[in-house]
Parts: sequence; C-alpha cells; structure tokens
Amino acid sequence: MPTSDSENRNARILTRQQTQVAVAEQMHVPQSAVSRLENQNDCFLSTLRKYVGALGGTLEIRAVFPDGAVEWMG
Repeated sequence: MPTSDSENRNARILTRQQTQVAVAEQMHVPQSAVSRLENQNDCFLSTLRKYVGALGGTLEIRAVFPDGAVEWMG
C-alpha cells in the first residue's frame, strides 16, 4: 500500500535537519533501512522509537477513550 503525500512530507520534516546517512548511523542500521522506514505505512514501535531517538526526540503515544486518556512514553 503506497504512502500518502502527508506521510511522506512528515518523514521529510523529521529528517530535514539530518541526512538519512546520519540517522542510520545513530540507529546502527544501513541508510537503506532508514529510507524504507520513511516510505512504509507500518513499522514496529521499537523501530519508530529508535528513529525518533536518532533525531533527538522521544516517542510518546496517547490512547484516548471516552472516559479518559492513557499515555505511554518510552
């Protein structure tokens, strides 16, 4: 399933300060793995956490329910 333009744009925004090579070095993976990650629709949370961490961020997930919200930071 192809990625949407907004998803591709979001990936480009995240990496605009760093090249794929620099992100790959931080993640200890080949540059091609970063390219695949940026262009796929689905990935493991652990992979996304490493990617966000390589960009200097922290992954936070929030689930919203009618009676409240649950946040996970990791």
